[in-house]
Amino acid sequence: HFFTEDSGIAAIVEARKAKFKNVQQTVKVTAGQNSLVQLTLEAAPPDRPRAGLKVQSTVPNAEVFVDGSSLGRAPVDRNDLDPGKHYVVVHRDGYTDFKREVVLMENQSVALVADLSATGSMRILSTPEGADVRIDGELIGKTPVSRDQIGAGDHVIEFRLKGYCFRKIAPQDKN
Repeated sequence: HFFTEDSGIAAIVEARKAKFKNVQQTVKVTAGQNSLVQLTLEAAPPDRPRAGLKVQSTVPNAEVFVDGSSLGRAPVDRNDLDPGKHYVVVHRDGYTDFKREVVLMENQSVALVADLSATGSMRILSTPEGADVRIDGELIGKTPVSRDQIGAGDHVIEFRLKGYCFRKIAPQDKN
């Protein structure tokens, strides 16, 4: 491309090559003189599709994992992920893990808010040992038994052992 400037004629020199970024440079053209133009081509980024994922957490310093690899601490905002199915886990010690399968679409971003709940653990004993134990109706084993990552709050605990009376421990009625 040639065009006129106040001081003479100028040309735009452009270099193109597959898998490289296009480069342009404006050069002043002077009658009777040669001009040297040096262009440096940079490799173009790969032409593979990309998708985005934004993850926030209701609990500070929670770590975000995608398909088992850490992306760092929330909030995470990435636009360099492969489209398709991915498994997202947000983890912080003392809280239940937030787990979701997401489908990322090309040139789109998915936003997640990980609502983590506080947890605790229980060790349940009985005399005599061997009683079946249920927490909130779920059989967890025979005494002595331990259970990790139980959501914070009230729970109903049941004990059953053949030859003994059934025992159910529930939170006190607050009324």
